[in-house]
Amino acid sequence: MPIKFKASSFVTTVISLLQYLILNSRYSIIVKYMRIEILPNLTKKPRMKPAYSKQLPIIICLIIICFVTICCSNPVKKTKPPDNLSGLHEIDSLILNSMTIKITDGDFGKITSFIIEIDGQIVYEHYFRGYTRDDLHKLQSVTKSFASALIGIAVKERFIENINQPLLEFFPEYLEFGNMDARKANITLEHVLQMRAGFQWDEWSTPYLSPESPIDLMMSKTDWIKYVLDLPMDAEPGTAYRYNTGASNLLAGIIKNRTGKSPKEFADEKLFGPLGIEQYEWPTYSNGLNTTGFGLRMRPLDMLKFGELFLNDGIIDNDTLLSVDWISKSIGTYSNMSAGGKYGYQWWLMPTEGRIDQNYIPYASGWGIQHIVFIKSLNMVVVTTGEDWEQEYWPIREILYDYIFRALK
Repeated sequence: MPIKFKASSFVTTVISLLQYLILNSRYSIIVKYMRIEILPNLTKKPRMKPAYSKQLPIIICLIIICFVTICCSNPVKKTKPPDNLSGLHEIDSLILNSMTIKITDGDFGKITSFIIEIDGQIVYEHYFRGYTRDDLHKLQSVTKSFASALIGIAVKERFIENINQPLLEFFPEYLEFGNMDARKANITLEHVLQMRAGFQWDEWSTPYLSPESPIDLMMSKTDWIKYVLDLPMDAEPGTAYRYNTGASNLLAGIIKNRTGKSPKEFADEKLFGPLGIEQYEWPTYSNGLNTTGFGLRMRPLDMLKFGELFLNDGIIDNDTLLSVDWISKSIGTYSNMSAGGKYGYQWWLMPTEGRIDQNYIPYASGWGIQHIVFIKSLNMVVVTTGEDWEQEYWPIREILYDYIFRALK
């Protein structure tokens, strides 16, 4: 009869061995002694009796054998992806475990969820700080990337003829605009997508929750779109990058005027519906339009579906929602950012610095550690959410470089 060692704990293994020894009369007195003196109280020091002292070496040897068996049967392992993965990657679970510990300890800020998908299979899904997979999370500026996709769908469906069309032509309801000059007349829809419209707007010099923030000033107005369109210019369109949530909110008006539907209605029909995204919230502001600069609340698993759409060249279930040309333009490198980053059509791009077989990684990014990352060369999507509203530190690059990439072997 073979001895079966249970590796869940050392004590369990010892007990299993001793139970087996009952069958052997040679060691019955040892078992009796151990059962009486040790098993009821594992912290109690056994009282050795002279009659049994000769058996002590045998006991020690058996315990050592148990310990060695446990160590050998539980070596450091690398967790392999599910069987239907491409087989190109092996995942080092120890590295991901260390990442989990650092997230739990708050070393990367207040992350609330983290998902990694490779080859269409979720290989890591964790929720933190009391959140579950069914909770909705504030996407903040990740909303901008969804709005950009809706513009791409409107172009594909021919609601929008040309993104090089002058911006002001999308708003026939306004008969005049404040601070009008030749520069404002030359703004195109593409300039808005690239954050290169040229409006006078400084979003990063004041905290987002400050009353001096341009976003707060915009939100205090009855008509957000008219407020932004009336702003003075401070650069020639297409020449300077200015991160401008107000300009991103103009996309809501463009979608409404060209499709006849609110961003939410258009998304339900052309984007969220096909992707199977049903549990979400998208607030409206004073004139009844959904905010396209921020505001979406969504489950991380549904954020993942959006990343999959871009990873798969805009195709879902053999249905093309976005053209490959639009996706390529969306992740184009139109503006230079800090630390070697770039900016596309409401998408960010981080440099890989030679760590993987592509130059830049596209990602949607929002205040508080909200991210949707898709990495074509690894067939990977990464999703994070958080609630780090006072952060100055954006950990996604460090996590990708030092943990996820290192975990792939």
